[in-house]
Amino acid sequence: MIYPIPESLQDSHDGDEWAIGALLGGRVVALRYISDIAPHIALEAQPITEWLHSDPLELRELHALGPVGVGLVGTDGIALKWLQEPVKSSNLLR
Repeated sequence: MIYPIPESLQDSHDGDEWAIGALLGGRVVALRYISDIAPHIALEAQPITEWLHSDPLELRELHALGPVGVGLVGTDGIALKWLQEPVKSSNLLR
């Protein structure tokens, strides 16, 4: 499902980028671009998955707000794939 990104969370990022986002009441309430919080990793699914398995602080902060997903941000919003708690679950990004 694609979730619209509120104006308050939109910034200067252009084009398709990977991000993690938190939902509350079916709306995106927080968004963190992978290129901002983990610029040292390649923007491909496998390195992102490995990084998420490391239980980064940014991911834990978003989990405190609501359900968290990872996905590509595009012009229509973000297509989220849900992450399971705990973060190190074998179901991550299935």
